[in-house]
Amino acid sequence: ITGNITVCESAEGEIYSISPVTGAIAYEWSVPSGATITDGDGTNEITVLFGSTAGNVSVSAVNGCTTGTARDLAVAITDLPDQPGAITGDTAVCASDTGIAYSIAAVPNATGYTWTVPSGAIVASGQGTTAITVDFGATSGNVSVVADTNGCAGLAASTAVTVTSIP
Repeated sequence: ITGNITVCESAEGEIYSISPVTGAIAYEWSVPSGATITDGDGTNEITVLFGSTAGNVSVSAVNGCTTGTARDLAVAITDLPDQPGAITGDTAVCASDTGIAYSIAAVPNATGYTWTVPSGAIVASGQGTTAITVDFGATSGNVSVVADTNGCAGLAASTAVTVTSIP
């Protein structure tokens, strides 16, 4: 069976497949508890929506007479990190302000952080950490951050920032 052996909790669109088996007319798949086959059931390729339980993805080839021996692929689940707490920093700035600081407390077990800022603004420093500086443009919007654990992103925390035009 080919497919990812480690997936994020609640991952969707994970594809598992086997090479076609000579004489098979169908394939019987099973997935870990809490996971669902969303496409391809009965074929040699399935798409899976995972839950939070690790386990085996298994498949057997079926012909008109018998069901073949099952093949298994153990799949581990990476838990999603907690949602970050409140973002500290200015919620009102002037257009073109630079070096405005934002931060959060570290999230347990997080291996990185991804910050997003309003259109026209840039993260000037600190992307990937718990503290950034932002250079603003002229557009209001949210400063947001998600924590991730080994590539698995949790829920975002956001704070609205109003950008005032310079007269």
